[in-house]
Amino acid sequence: MDTFDILIVGAGPAGLAAARAARRRGLRTAVVSREAPGGTCVHRGCVPVKSLLASAAARRVGVANAPDWQSALARANEIAESVSRGVAFELARIGVSFFLGEAFGVDSGQVRVESAEASTFELSARHILFAVGSLPVRPGFLPETKRVLDVDGVLRLPSLPRRIVILGGGAIGCEFASIFADFGVETFLVEREAHLLPNIDRDCGVALAGALARRGVRIVTGTVVDAVREGEDGLRVTTADGQSIEADFLLSALGRRSVPVTGGYCVCGDAADSVRLATWAEASAEAVVAALCGEEPVFAGDAIPACVFSYPEVATVGVSEVAARARGMSVRIGKAFFRANVRAAAVGETGGFAKVVADAETGRLLGASIVGPGASDSIAAAAIALKHGLPADSLAGVFTHPSFGEILSAACVDARVLTADGKRRKRPSAVKR
Repeated sequence: MDTFDILIVGAGPAGLAAARAARRRGLRTAVVSREAPGGTCVHRGCVPVKSLLASAAARRVGVANAPDWQSALARANEIAESVSRGVAFELARIGVSFFLGEAFGVDSGQVRVESAEASTFELSARHILFAVGSLPVRPGFLPETKRVLDVDGVLRLPSLPRRIVILGGGAIGCEFASIFADFGVETFLVEREAHLLPNIDRDCGVALAGALARRGVRIVTGTVVDAVREGEDGLRVTTADGQSIEADFLLSALGRRSVPVTGGYCVCGDAADSVRLATWAEASAEAVVAALCGEEPVFAGDAIPACVFSYPEVATVGVSEVAARARGMSVRIGKAFFRANVRAAAVGETGGFAKVVADAETGRLLGASIVGPGASDSIAAAAIALKHGLPADSLAGVFTHPSFGEILSAACVDARVLTADGKRRKRPSAVKR
């Protein structure tokens, strides 16, 4: 029986981060996974969906020979397989033993693994860590039919539908609304809250809704789907406020739920019922491995950015204005718009903004949001400032010119000249000589 210091069940972002953290500490490390390395992120999530977004963008801007749906899916699968092979190479390079198979029968530091060839073997370890991820949420009222899809089902669609209803206006729903709109599919996006992206700054959801609506997406907010009926030619979707929508398919994009782990074992990533972000999963894995090694774990959850890779992109980190005020914080708000950004003007993408939330007394950055080009990259500077407790002023003037990131600097400068109640300060009168 092979023996290890730590055995990790699952090879998604959390499992892979845990394996890297363990090897940095010199631990003999094994990873067991039922599929090739990468987890949901590589095989059914981040990687293929971002590939589809890139193909959709090519169609949106009119690139010659832009891929059709079948070609886009093939490209997405090829990229996912390539990334998975790269991850497998990295695991081998740093000395992690990888076992392909189903792990079960965990008992007293032992795991029984049934491989794809139906052979069974046992592994033992001092520490066993579960990073088994999450599964799509599927409401019970949805009928069991091939016309009701989750993300896995979309990635297997042989052809584009004429009409689709997307249930859920969070990150997944908005990204697929962006994809389908660019591929010319008549798209309906239904969100029960008053605006899209309800878990982040309201201004972001409102801005994204406007951008999607201008591209033909029909957005229905403030209501829920209460019935889905299948007929000969498709689905009839009825909302609680009486709207009726006919569609070929419905995509359930209501988030994910943790894969349950019983027995009191260590868990990390999505399995720990945490925020559903790959970066969050990686950070939690690092913290768990540190704790297992007797170290003080470091986990700066508020400094982990979240991004929506729709068109336009949305990125956020820290607390929103509404959340900060709800906590009784006195804050200053700074805002800047891409229509005044040189780089955005040069590429013809002047919609969107950056917004920062700073402590009114100390100026410390509390949160930031960006809607527009380069948002997912520019937000990193705000995350660094948050992680180290820096003032918003620290981001003024740190981006090269011309760049998309200058929008964040401009918002920080704007925060300087606003009062705690959000009103612009009066400029001082000119001194008479």
